[in-house]
Amino acid sequence: MKMIVGPEGVHLSIPGQKSFAQATVDGMRFTMPQPYTHWQSFVEEAVRVWEAFCKIAQPIEVQRITLRYVNRFADVDAARVATILKDPPSCPADFALQDFTYQSTLRIPGEPYAARVVKHLPSKGPSGLILDISAFTLEPSEINDSDDLVRLRKLKNRVFFSLLTESEISKRGSL
Repeated sequence: MKMIVGPEGVHLSIPGQKSFAQATVDGMRFTMPQPYTHWQSFVEEAVRVWEAFCKIAQPIEVQRITLRYVNRFADVDAARVATILKDPPSCPADFALQDFTYQSTLRIPGEPYAARVVKHLPSKGPSGLILDISAFTLEPSEINDSDDLVRLRKLKNRVFFSLLTESEISKRGSL
C-alpha cells in the first residue's frame, strides 16, 4: 500500500488498483475513478476501507455520508445540451450560449437526505457536459449503517434520470 501524508490528510492507494482513500481530520473519502465496475464491488471496497478507517480513528458518530457521481457527457457543446438535459439553460434570442454553471440543492421532504446538483458546460478545455451529483445525509448516522449508501444511490439515480431527456434515458438504460 502506498501512503502519502500531506497537509490535507493521508492519501492511501494500492498499486495496480484504481480506487484510493483519503483520511482527513474530519472524515474519510473513498474514490473509484472510471472505468466503473459494478455497484456491489464499489460498496464492498468502500465498506472495507471504512472499517479500516473506523478501527484506526474510532469515530463516535458519523455527521454526514455523501455519495458523489461525476458524469461527463463527452463531445457535447452548447448547441447539443437540449438533447441531453430536460431543462437546458435558456439564452436570449440575440445571443449564443457559450458556457454555463448551474448549482442547486434538492431536499427530500420528510427524509434526512438531500442532493446537490451541478450542471457545467465549460467554454474551454475538453468539451463535454458535466453533471455532478452529490447525494448526502442531513442527520448523524450509525457508524456501520451501510443502508445509507443504498438509499443515497437510489436518490442519486432518481435525480440523475429526472434531469435527462427521454431520448437520453433510452440510450443509457437504467443504472
